[in-house]
Amino acid sequence: MAKLEHSLGIKATYYFRIKKSSFHPAIMKEIEDMGHEVGYHYENLSDTNGDLKSGLIDFEKHLTTFRKVVQVKTISMHGRPLKPYDNRDLWKSKENHDVLLNKFGILGEVYLDIDYSDIAYVNDTGRNWRTNQSNRRDHVSSNINADFDSSEALLNYFSGNPHPKICFQIHPERWSDDKLEWVTQWAKDKAMNTIKKIMK
Repeated sequence: MAKLEHSLGIKATYYFRIKKSSFHPAIMKEIEDMGHEVGYHYENLSDTNGDLKSGLIDFEKHLTTFRKVVQVKTISMHGRPLKPYDNRDLWKSKENHDVLLNKFGILGEVYLDIDYSDIAYVNDTGRNWRTNQSNRRDHVSSNINADFDSSEALLNYFSGNPHPKICFQIHPERWSDDKLEWVTQWAKDKAMNTIKKIMK
């Protein structure tokens, strides 16, 4: 996906988790070298069971690991739907938010520091294009309706007259051309969506 976007002159931001399944330094560096931004997809409150002090220490440790590979200018929380903690709460206090911006030199957290009121926010959480269908935390406050009943409806939106400001948040593993990978991820998403419905 990063290569395709690069060939089209599109610059995107790719957020990576610290987990073994996601943290691949060579791929991260290759994506950054194409001109894309690489950021940290953090989940430190979930990993420290809601402990703010431990979460902040954990964040700094993993940010340091990331910055040995790529520049990190922005961060984005990972929803971790099966955990009760909202990772954004790590920055809820002004003191911690100031630490994020000043000590860690982060420009912003994409769910906290962007005014989405005039931005169409399109997101594939839960393997659909409807913000509230299978989505526990990846929400923004926008005046623009960007929910779609199908991928075809989404494509029609883009080929028509889309809103001039769009945040397109997707998980590339959901859209693999490899049939085995696609089916495996589909099965994971199906199971996760079922569990999320039970938890509501």
